[in-house]
Amino acid sequence: MKFLLDTHTFIWWDSAPDQIPVATLNRLQELKNEVLISLVSLWEIQIKFQLGKLSLRTDLANIVRQQESATSGPTKQSAFSASGPRAHT
Repeated sequence: MKFLLDTHTFIWWDSAPDQIPVATLNRLQELKNEVLISLVSLWEIQIKFQLGKLSLRTDLANIVRQQESATSGPTKQSAFSASGPRAHT
């Protein structure tokens, strides 16, 4: 199954997973599923961060890399799979 995360869900997945229902988190972590994030969401996060309207625990590139490695996803920039978000184009 494919899951396209919206901006809030991606941010919560990284910094506040308690905001996401446990059943949903479990599905996102199942290796048979593919988790996607739109490039527009990454762009939105970066713009809000640069404007000071969003705090991140680290820069966005590090968050993407950490999500990939934490979920055994591929190492391509902005690409995650079920194992982690992958850019949806």
